[in-house]
Amino acid sequence: KTGSGSITDSVLSVPELKEKNDLERCGISIVSASEDAVTITNSEVIGFSHGVLVASPSSPVSLTGTTVEALKCALDFQLGRTTVDSCTFVAQTRTVKGSAAFCEMSNCKIMGDNVGIALENEAQMN
Repeated sequence: KTGSGSITDSVLSVPELKEKNDLERCGISIVSASEDAVTITNSEVIGFSHGVLVASPSSPVSLTGTTVEALKCALDFQLGRTTVDSCTFVAQTRTVKGSAAFCEMSNCKIMGDNVGIALENEAQMN
């Protein structure tokens, strides 16, 4: 869980555990009220329920050249502004989900078993 900083050339993996809160397990959770940027570059994120969760109204968040895999949702942008370039997202339920946020996406692969992109409430995507 982070509010600022960067992750570069890394592999982050959340192991599956037989616990009640497994469905809440997330690879990277970005939750912040600060204006500091969060960047994830050339990395691999393997979450359990969620890969990357963005809920930062003021922090610009960027993902570049990163692969994100999860069971429920690979990228969930709930609040704020997220920029995504040259990433791959893989999930079984909703691969990319947005609600009340903005996401700028380019050169990405979205692969999933059910819904590729789900925009809810006031979510916007370019």
